[in-house]
Amino acid sequence: MSRNAPVDLLLVLAVDGSSSIDDDEDRLQRDGYCAALSDTAVLTAIRSGVFGSIGLAYVEWSGHGEQQVVAPWTRIASQSDAAAWSAVVARRSRPWRGSTSISSCIEFARLLLARAPWDSNRRVIDISGDGPDEGRDRIDAVRALQQARESVVNDGITINGLALPSKKISYPPTNWGATGTAEFYTDAVIGGKDAFVVEVTDQADFIPALRRKLVREIASGWP
Repeated sequence: MSRNAPVDLLLVLAVDGSSSIDDDEDRLQRDGYCAALSDTAVLTAIRSGVFGSIGLAYVEWSGHGEQQVVAPWTRIASQSDAAAWSAVVARRSRPWRGSTSISSCIEFARLLLARAPWDSNRRVIDISGDGPDEGRDRIDAVRALQQARESVVNDGITINGLALPSKKISYPPTNWGATGTAEFYTDAVIGGKDAFVVEVTDQADFIPALRRKLVREIASGWP
């Protein structure tokens, strides 16, 4: 296969690295993505596409201007590809411990997709997190998130969510009120064709939930 051949999916894994994520949770996320990508069910889903490969990038994000590509665009088509990608993710140190700006994460991921080295008919931003945008002005935060989501959805990009365990959250001035992370992501974050949220109930559930999400994400566009 040509190095410039299209891929079946361009997927940005945008992983929460804000201060609400402690070091154990940060390591759990990295280890979980490495383990899940090498899982037989995930690799089978990847090989089932027309081109038998996906393009994958791993980003850790936090507040405004705090987004970093931990693992750059990599074509994943085999176990060895997955292992090499996982080695890059595993050895990088944590870049952020800031606040939370999902809107900035979405915009960063949109620009990253625009610079992908391969073409694809499917582009997905997969955001993990445990709560809403932070800031002194929640009205502006709501508006910025809505605008960011609308912009990428209108561009044909899907946003999916991985909702991590968190305390109940309140997100005025919307009518969501006190709700959990999964409900917030469903109402305010995800969008586009076949968008969905997977909820992680506890740390033991993280890798199984991540595996289910990746299989669904990768295979949802296959015939």
